[in-house]
Amino acid sequence: GERGRTVPVSAERFGQVFSALCEGGNSVLCLPLSSHLSRTYANACEAASRFEGKVAVLNSLAAGAQLKLLLERAAQRIREEKSLAEIVGELEALRDRVRTIFVPGSLEALQCGGLVNMQNLSMSMLLNIKPLLQIWQGEIFGWGAGQGSRDMIRLMLQEVSPRAEKILIGSYGCSIFARTLYNEVRKNWICPCELVELGPVLGIY
Repeated sequence: GERGRTVPVSAERFGQVFSALCEGGNSVLCLPLSSHLSRTYANACEAASRFEGKVAVLNSLAAGAQLKLLLERAAQRIREEKSLAEIVGELEALRDRVRTIFVPGSLEALQCGGLVNMQNLSMSMLLNIKPLLQIWQGEIFGWGAGQGSRDMIRLMLQEVSPRAEKILIGSYGCSIFARTLYNEVRKNWICPCELVELGPVLGIY
């Protein structure tokens, strides 16, 4: 069918939500998608500028499971009654330590986005080769390529740090691959590991 599309939340809508949340003297922390992937961050900043420091908008530089890491840390610090400035500072440090590697579910989607050309796409499909991509500082970069699921999992495991504190495995419409990767991580790492189901908006990205 037709490829899905997304529309960023408008500055007006952000303003309405911020206004409701700020009632009663509350502070607001907003963590939108990476500014490199969506205009949502810019719209949130525009709306936040009307609230005189009561609203902080952090550029997550993220799309996917890494957003969950930031939100969990923020929720923990809010329960500890940390200040808004302290929370933002800690999240910025955590954000810059997170690394995301992923396998696109569809090579055709990459071609539509201009990330691969038709000649490379046809050859990759013939050889069952899929690219490994990474999100770094909010942008998507090519990182490598593998042939078949086993090879992809092997390459991804090689990039997991032995000092990893937590590993999130996100999936959208590829649960068998994600479950296999999850089982392999559980065999080799003692840090917490969690499967995360991505929604359709992130699946489009």
